[in-house]
Amino acid sequence: MSATEYRKLVVIVWLVVIASMAAIWGGNAWRGASWDTDDFMRLVQVRDWLGGQGWSDLTQYRLNPPDGTPMHWSRLADLPLAAVTLALSPLLAVNDGLAVAAMMVPPLYFLLFLVLYALPARMMLGMARSPIALLVAISGSGTVAQYAPGRVDHHGLQLIMLMAAVALLLCGLARRRWRRLIALAGIPIGLSLWIGAEMLPLIGAWFAALGLAWCWSGGALARQGALAAGLAAFIGLVLILVAMPRALWPVPACDALSVAPVGAVAFVAAGFAGMTLLDRWAGGRMARLLIAALCGAVVAAAYVLAFPECLGGGLFGALDPEVKLRWLDKVAEAITLAEQLRLRPFGALDKLWTPLLALAYCLWRLRRAATRGRQLWGAMAVLLAAATALVFWQVRAASAAQVLALLPLAALVAELWQRLKGRGTPRWRQFLVLLPILFVCSAVFWPALEYGTRFAAAALAPTRPAPMLVRAECSDRAAIAPLAAAAPTTILSYIDLGPMLLFSTPHAVLGAPYHRNNGGLKDTIALFRAADDAWIRDRLQARGIGWVAICPGPENFVTYATETGDGLAERLVAGKVPDYLAEVPDPAHPGLRLYRVAP
Repeated sequence: MSATEYRKLVVIVWLVVIASMAAIWGGNAWRGASWDTDDFMRLVQVRDWLGGQGWSDLTQYRLNPPDGTPMHWSRLADLPLAAVTLALSPLLAVNDGLAVAAMMVPPLYFLLFLVLYALPARMMLGMARSPIALLVAISGSGTVAQYAPGRVDHHGLQLIMLMAAVALLLCGLARRRWRRLIALAGIPIGLSLWIGAEMLPLIGAWFAALGLAWCWSGGALARQGALAAGLAAFIGLVLILVAMPRALWPVPACDALSVAPVGAVAFVAAGFAGMTLLDRWAGGRMARLLIAALCGAVVAAAYVLAFPECLGGGLFGALDPEVKLRWLDKVAEAITLAEQLRLRPFGALDKLWTPLLALAYCLWRLRRAATRGRQLWGAMAVLLAAATALVFWQVRAASAAQVLALLPLAALVAELWQRLKGRGTPRWRQFLVLLPILFVCSAVFWPALEYGTRFAAAALAPTRPAPMLVRAECSDRAAIAPLAAAAPTTILSYIDLGPMLLFSTPHAVLGAPYHRNNGGLKDTIALFRAADDAWIRDRLQARGIGWVAICPGPENFVTYATETGDGLAERLVAGKVPDYLAEVPDPAHPGLRLYRVAP
């Protein structure tokens, strides 16, 4: 397949995928029913910016008023959404324009991701087998869901930066004449720091992979690493100056762009510069390994001494213990893999399956590859090992691990396919065998086993099914019609409802699922778990709360449950409404329950 045909195939695959996305998710995405909390909050941030809030002011003033909540996000993900909304402003109201932007931008991100993914896939799989890489990327890959219409949170953009950095690293390792491409990886790394600091461990793994490649082959790789880290640090410094308030320039923040993550890559640049200077005394691989270990230890020590607050739970150290116990420790993305294995083993295995399968294939290829191939597969093995370890720490790292697994899995499927062809297997049988191979190597393998197990168990021992709690009913923007016309006030709502209410109403909310919303989360949990109506009434008045909104579901059992079963949330779910609340029913949307606070 020629390069031109391959580019056309990438576009065709993208068009097919976005057509499927529109058919599957389009209706729910337009209504907001498929958006998650971060999608709503992203659009709130964009709307406030378009409404006059400062470029460098990321405080959400309607979250836990009157102080508000400083958000740990950046304006980079806001830019395309704001551009589309402004272009549509002569035709649509702001919220409708934002909804259209939310439908358009993620599929465009997916095209960029496919292009960046297709380049190293073609190099590592070869011209004939490269289309299989596109098939692996879209057949049951969890990555596609990150670019569904309405999925405007920063995760999709972070995965693009990760794929760009990996593609530049692999291309630079593959050909000596392409080695300067490694330094250009500083651009996506620097932008990744602007999007959010959660990728910093994988950025460290990227530089570790490059450092090990230098230990193996020497040459100019250390200098390219110094240039890449230096470029990323320079971009980060410029962004601090132009995208942050002056008062925050010297303040280290472990969860966002600040001197802490920028300082980390600056230390890495110094470490690689030291490796470059000491290279002249390195007589072989073992000497280079010792030099790299020494420079790495110095970099790690410098980071620990400079930013000790970012170690040992620095991200969540300021959280109230009750908030951590009742909320953070129950958040699915923040729990450890061991905890998820206990609660939902199939879901945990799903997050591990493709990274572990890809890592095993990388190690297998590493043993049989030539010198240049060992650098490529070794780099992928280091990245996958780091990403898999992060999944054990927090399952939120699974999306990055699954993206890194795409290239090795594509090579695995292509190799099995090639062996089928080499045996003279009829073409129809080749395609027949390819389907189960793709299924086993996909992110839908373990979920399918889970559903099959449930179906078999229900067939063997039929029981009355438990009532399904459909949270999408509460996310539908039409469900809050009674609130839209009410005078602005503050709403006491379930934590996961907060961002949707901020987007769809003019009201403020007390709590939303963000660790910087410590005060609002603490009061939300205390009010919904309280049984003393006099205290609740006084606290509602003190916080200026005019409405209460609940969505019966998991939050009742994991966040607001009490030993006596008489907390406010539990009583409202049971229909026991206290006299200071008046229910405003909506038969069309029974999932969301609204209560007006009596004067």
